[in-house]
Amino acid sequence: MLLLLIISACAGSLQAQTTSAQAGLGILQGQVTDRSGAAIPGASVEVRGQDGAARNVLTDHEGRYRVLALQVGGYTVRIASPGFRPVQSPQVEVLRDQRGGTVNAQLEIQACL
Repeated sequence: MLLLLIISACAGSLQAQTTSAQAGLGILQGQVTDRSGAAIPGASVEVRGQDGAARNVLTDHEGRYRVLALQVGGYTVRIASPGFRPVQSPQVEVLRDQRGGTVNAQLEIQACL
């Protein structure tokens, strides 16, 4: 019984530390589709801060992505996938404790030359 209480106390302490360490950070998320509304899985999403540091993620099988634990500030979001014209959203603001700033993108097929 005592061991169970100690494990519970440690788990609660760890959760409190994780939550406080992430306080003040934001999240960007969204969905990437084509013009027909079909999801584009495996699209590359780059989130670049004003300091030049970049975070890269890929969309899942539903075309969705999430970039967690972003510092407060301005970002440029660039989304690309082979065969499609890339899309860029400059000046996306991440606010303190933001729980889901959204940048959706609809990619157009890139013309072949």
